[in-house]
Amino acid sequence: MKIMDKIKELSLNKKCVIGIGLGPSNEYLIHMKKVLSLFSNIKNIKIKVIHNYNFKPQVDDFPKNIELIHSENPSYELINLLLNNDIDGIVRGSISSSEFLKSVKKLLEINKISRIALLGTAWGKDFFFSPVGIDEGRTIEDKIFFAKQGYNLLKRLEIQPSIAILSGGRLGDLGRDKIVDNTINNAIKVVDKLKNDIKNIFHSEILIENAIKKANYIIAPDGISGNLIYRTLVHLGNGYSYGAIYIEPYLKKKVIIDTSRVGPINEHYSAILMAAAFSNLL
Repeated sequence: MKIMDKIKELSLNKKCVIGIGLGPSNEYLIHMKKVLSLFSNIKNIKIKVIHNYNFKPQVDDFPKNIELIHSENPSYELINLLLNNDIDGIVRGSISSSEFLKSVKKLLEINKISRIALLGTAWGKDFFFSPVGIDEGRTIEDKIFFAKQGYNLLKRLEIQPSIAILSGGRLGDLGRDKIVDNTINNAIKVVDKLKNDIKNIFHSEILIENAIKKANYIIAPDGISGNLIYRTLVHLGNGYSYGAIYIEPYLKKKVIIDTSRVGPINEHYSAILMAAAFSNLL
């Protein structure tokens, strides 16, 4: 079963309330109206839209099962609703990334942010992918953390994990460049440290085209290359982004899904389903 198909199935298991942020512009409003129109006939997912009080959309803009909440600080409002158990999961939507990240760190009292994205190829292969933040995944310890958490997500979805660790070159490239050597050696060490706990984990070298044939979770050499892979796939390669789950909040049993402010309708729609599915699993 495809990962997104499993998430859709789990999102409909029971009733839940999901919050999503709306940025202060008519462009974001038009986009959000299209996204939420897809939920007009989905009765078990109630959605609350949190937006800046200076930017007031009309209730009639949305389906009847959508609630609008005015706030001076939508990021704080979203996370406070989550912490107070007024909603089951949240999606960043189209509010500012920098404001949202600050709020997540402050209110959940965490210093580090790690995200695992759910992506899809142009031909329909879904896979988890990390790191996607430019400051994430640089060390062996980071990669081990990502590998374990992605493994756990797949197991929670009752999907057998297969994890590919990428590096900056082929094994035959060792000795050409110190930076490339470091990525190769780190990938080998990660696989060696985890192979007893994770059966299907392997070093795919720089060959992402081979990794996608076997893996349902791919880990890039670092956050910069990961971010470039994500952008190339989604913005140039006709691939799909379904949202990214924040790992540290999820370990605290709080579901937060990240999205691009300019992501397509499918991304925000899928992110709401992800929030519902993982909150139902908790």
